[in-house]
Amino acid sequence: MDLSAPVGVARQLSVELGEEGTSSFSDGGSQRDVDPDDVHPAQEGAPEPEGEGGGGGAPAPPTDKGEEPRVAEEAELPPAPDDGGEGGAADPSAQGESTQVVMSHQAQGSAAGTQRKTLNLPPPLRRGKEFVPAAMEKLTYRITLHGILIGEAVLLATNEKGAVRISVKVTSSPLITPFYPVDDLIETQLVMGNYLVTSIRQREGSYQRNTGFTLMLREKKAFSTATLREGVFTPLPRSDVTDLVSGFYYMRNQPLEVGKSLLLHIFDSGKYSLATVEVLRQERVSVQGLGDVETLVVVPRLQTEGIFRRTGEMLIWLTADGRKVPVKVETTIPIGKVRAELVSSEVQREGDETLKK
Repeated sequence: MDLSAPVGVARQLSVELGEEGTSSFSDGGSQRDVDPDDVHPAQEGAPEPEGEGGGGGAPAPPTDKGEEPRVAEEAELPPAPDDGGEGGAADPSAQGESTQVVMSHQAQGSAAGTQRKTLNLPPPLRRGKEFVPAAMEKLTYRITLHGILIGEAVLLATNEKGAVRISVKVTSSPLITPFYPVDDLIETQLVMGNYLVTSIRQREGSYQRNTGFTLMLREKKAFSTATLREGVFTPLPRSDVTDLVSGFYYMRNQPLEVGKSLLLHIFDSGKYSLATVEVLRQERVSVQGLGDVETLVVVPRLQTEGIFRRTGEMLIWLTADGRKVPVKVETTIPIGKVRAELVSSEVQREGDETLKK
């Protein structure tokens, strides 16, 4: 399941328009008809060519030179608003306005020349920097069981002009793979600020799962799909629901204090639930490459199984600074208690070079 997030990026769409009937422009599942009067009428008595025609009509007749004239439909998006930057363009969602798409129709031989139509796109409900403030962040962890290296985890997050992509990949080490192979990949995307698209592929021992879902934030619905199953719509009580991965990144960008809790609205395992993140204590830990680091120890109280097949609670050590980088994670899975420790960190701020630690 892969959707692009082209908000704020200039793009062009070419649509073959027929001589009769209408053509439609698809926008997020909805269609808007183009009035046939906007297209230059076809010559009367022209033979209908064989083959498929666009919009229920036949293609325009060829010219004297044997070339087939085309009616171009161009969509121009205005520049994307600055995603929370200082001095940037105004946020359309804050003003309650809709982003406008201006479309031009130029028909062969049309005396009217260029006609303009306007389509309204809803403003984004969520902003990319709510989840990933940096242009890129890559975190790599070593996973151990009783001090033995059993796997690796890589968290990769990017924010390209508000289009957010986050992936979590966990693989078992060559030592453990023959006995308990693990190959998990979870990917989530923020699309146009109004959709969260998640795909999940799990391989843990004999357990396998392939599934995915889309959170339609404005519609307050979740559309879930699974292998050999039809899609299912689930109503959501709110528009600020997230999946577990984007919810975790959202949590990192919220103020956290010892003794206080943060409430998250989560869609996981095919259902909506509340998740409470408790900040237990502040603790100083040693991190490879960073030395001693002050951290906040948090525990997410989930009402669902979670991303991985854990059987106990999960403790997370976050740096006690603005980035709140998870430097250590401890949890319990079917084969015992495991620990993930940060071994490398790469971050790239917008317009800056990549910093490695």
